[in-house]
Order: sequence, then structure tokens, then C-alpha cells
Amino acid sequence: MTLKLSILSAAILLAGCGGGSDGSSDVSEPTYQVSGQITALASQGDEKVCADLNGDFICGSNEPSTTARDGSFSITSHQKSILESPLVVELDIGTSSLPSLSD
Repeated sequence: MTLKLSILSAAILLAGCGGGSDGSSDVSEPTYQVSGQITALASQGDEKVCADLNGDFICGSNEPSTTARDGSFSITSHQKSILESPLVVELDIGTSSLPSLSD
């Protein structure tokens, strides 16, 4: 019975200190990454890319984002949902003005 209690006590002590020999334990959150290449003809190579977590097709301030470098991008986040969210690329395609009907 003493041997069983000693093994149980040792297991509890190891679990309490994280089980590491130096007393440290890794409690950091996992990170998730989505990478890709922008191939749109209107791409300049430095567009903003985001994981659209709420599905509104806009890069919101609270959504994980990055700026593409020569078309390549990589978004890293602690939110696992970036793996299943649509990606949005903000392309600057310029504006055009249509002539008014009175011209």
C-alpha cells in the first residue's frame, strides 16, 4: 500500500510542476497559419489579405490580416477558425466615372 501511495504522490508532484526537469511548462496557445499567392490580374503585389471570420466579405479591424509581399501572403492567428474562413483580398482597381446622361 505504501508503494502505491508513493507512485501516486510522485505522479501528482510531477503534474503539479509541469513534468519538466527544469520546472517550466509550455502553456502557450497554438497558432494556425494560412498561406497563399494572389494571382488576380489587377494585383499590384502588396494587397491586404484577411480571414473573413464573420462572412461580410470585408477585412474588419478584429479579423486576422496581413499585407501580401509580391503576391505571397501568410496569415497567422491563435483563432483556429481562420482555417475554414473565406479569405478576402482588398484590390485597388481604380475608379471610373461614367458620363452623365445630359452630356
